[in-house]
Amino acid sequence: MTGINYSTDKVWAQIACLKRIMKNLVELAPLIILYFIIMPGSGYPRTGETLFDVRDFGAKGDGSTLNTKYLQAAIDSCYSAGGGSVFFPAGRFLTGSIRLKSNVFLELGSGATILGSKDISDFPYHALISADGASNVGIVGSGFVDGQGSTFWKGKERPYHRPRFLIRFDSCRNVRIEDINIRNSPRFNISLSECKLVEIHGISIINDRESPNTDGIDPDGSSDVFISDCYISTGDDAVCLKSNDRDAITSDIVVQNCVLETDDSALKCGTSSHGVIKDCTFNNIIIKNSRYGISLFMKDGGTFEGLKFSDIILQTETAAYCKAGRYSFPIFMDIERRSDASSLGWIRNISFDNIDIETYNGNCLFLGQPNDEIENVVMNNVRMRVLKRIDYSQRHKPRGTRTLTSTASNDYADISSHFTLAYMKDLTIRGLTIRDSDRLTDFERCVLWGKDLQEILIDGMKTRQVIKNQRDPVIEMIECANVTIRNCEPDSSGGPFLGISGKGSARIRLIGNDLSRTRKTVEFSGGASKESVQVLGE
Repeated sequence: MTGINYSTDKVWAQIACLKRIMKNLVELAPLIILYFIIMPGSGYPRTGETLFDVRDFGAKGDGSTLNTKYLQAAIDSCYSAGGGSVFFPAGRFLTGSIRLKSNVFLELGSGATILGSKDISDFPYHALISADGASNVGIVGSGFVDGQGSTFWKGKERPYHRPRFLIRFDSCRNVRIEDINIRNSPRFNISLSECKLVEIHGISIINDRESPNTDGIDPDGSSDVFISDCYISTGDDAVCLKSNDRDAITSDIVVQNCVLETDDSALKCGTSSHGVIKDCTFNNIIIKNSRYGISLFMKDGGTFEGLKFSDIILQTETAAYCKAGRYSFPIFMDIERRSDASSLGWIRNISFDNIDIETYNGNCLFLGQPNDEIENVVMNNVRMRVLKRIDYSQRHKPRGTRTLTSTASNDYADISSHFTLAYMKDLTIRGLTIRDSDRLTDFERCVLWGKDLQEILIDGMKTRQVIKNQRDPVIEMIECANVTIRNCEPDSSGGPFLGISGKGSARIRLIGNDLSRTRKTVEFSGGASKESVQVLGE
């Protein structure tokens, strides 16, 4: 009988086992590495090779020790070492102004809070966290930045003496703000001034709805900015594109996959509009309980162009949020002067695609100026449900700022209509649907009211009203020319389909509309002639 060398077999079995383990480790290595990268509070330096724990520099997370000098020392040491992560463990780290430097990231572990001081003298840089001229910088992690902002405004009278910014990046490049939670800012939450290549992802910003000037994210003169997967609830504009410098262009901004809620504008351009804001997209966004959904305030002689808004669910303020005497505007565009000495600017090449609107008491208002029209606006598949019709006779258009000294020369906010349009050219509206759910017989509305419109196409408009108009037309045009209205299906109405007024009305064509439920096709007034309209295939 041949003997068996059990020792040799055991060695080979162990070798085979080790081979399987090594094979599995190789296959699982990416997942193991990823686990340590994303593990909240793990302390793994996700943003650099070197980790600097703020506790090693004397910082205390007790919520009462002022840590400004300790945190700045950690940042400075990280910078001197070539960069890395300044790590905040669980705790509440009270501080005044701290300034980031190139290749330095603040990393907020699980349970960590950077807590802003309540003493204005602790903010020499006018911000809690700032960077100037730095590259490859940012704030990441699952922790919080709390500005304790209500200290500076609640129960106090204007002018408020407070830090201007919670987070401010000025002339920076390669900025990343990811996953953090921002709360209770004293004023502007995140300001990006003349920055390039900025990624803001997965953050939340929450402020008291009454908190003044607490804009969420403000790109100003910045380009290549990507804002995604964020929740922003503020007492002022949620995302606001600005142009304070006539020579600095704000461009190539992408905002997507966000939920926005605000006491003011959810998506806004202006009012600071000295230069150019162009080539920006806003898509896959939910807007709720906001006074203005999308607003473009041109005040300072600049240009807004190449702005695309798509796949947006938009709800203006509900009855619970709407203050007495205040009105909502789901979409608002306006050109005017900040002062009598200011120049008029331009709004052109703007598109709205697949927008679902629900508004309690508002309407959409687009206002150009005589000889300075809003140009080339396209609206595709905009659907608006109106819950309540109210008296607009005393209403005025929004001005957007306290600094205006000029009077509003183009105010048509008192017109009772769902869409009020003035001084525009090259306007295309396709697939507009209006559902008016109010059961009041008062305050009839036109679907569209237009003054001094040129080169207009309205195609496939559909209206449904619980209470039908008895007097007002579905569409009213004053001094409008080169207008085509086709394939529309208005609800039954005691008023005409189209009202035309003014001697300048000309070359208006009705093609293939279903007007079987309207009392009258066209009604003329104010010197408009029958020769101004051509009716085909009704």
